[in-house]
Amino acid sequence: MTDVAEFYILSHIFISFIGAVLLIALWYNIRIRFKYILEETDIEKRVDKGLLYLSFAMFIWVFSGCWAYTANYFSFSESKVFQLGNNLFSIINNLLLLLALFYFYYAPKFIYNNK
Repeated sequence: MTDVAEFYILSHIFISFIGAVLLIALWYNIRIRFKYILEETDIEKRVDKGLLYLSFAMFIWVFSGCWAYTANYFSFSESKVFQLGNNLFSIINNLLLLLALFYFYYAPKFIYNNK
């Protein structure tokens, strides 16, 4: 593995990890700050679930980066096992992004009406 490829994969892992941790922190802050709204309105779709799914999708990017780093380190990046793992991570990531997208319609009204 070249130095450029190693730098790219490691930066992919760390940037995705920082983004996922920040989204988890945002989700936790919204859960605490708007707890009374979340408990009294169960009819509305929950924006906190959307943020949680989005952060899980970012964690899948972290796992995908670790998978790519491992494949390049042990020289099986051209095998079908690597491609299968890469495709599975992509499918799970797309599933989580679609689940998060379902909740985004309700987010602006919920967050921006803060008094």
